[in-house]
Amino acid sequence: MSSCTCDFGVMVGPAVMAVDWASCICPTPRLHAVFPEGPEAVEPCEEATPASAFLNARCDLCGGRYDGPWRRIPAGLAGR
Repeated sequence: MSSCTCDFGVMVGPAVMAVDWASCICPTPRLHAVFPEGPEAVEPCEEATPASAFLNARCDLCGGRYDGPWRRIPAGLAGR
């Protein structure tokens, strides 16, 4: 079971959601974003994508907002 310290300095685990304004600083975030079709797993990437410019991603481990660029995970690779 993983846990991380978000920017407000409180240890949280997967079952506990962080405060809405907190940013994720997990070393290996597990992310999701909510698209019009529903939630989808996403991953950090080097450059902003059109989706990451308009949608917010959240970390499944701490519940914090992910502030970096992210992209959709290609079909068949989600869950790995």
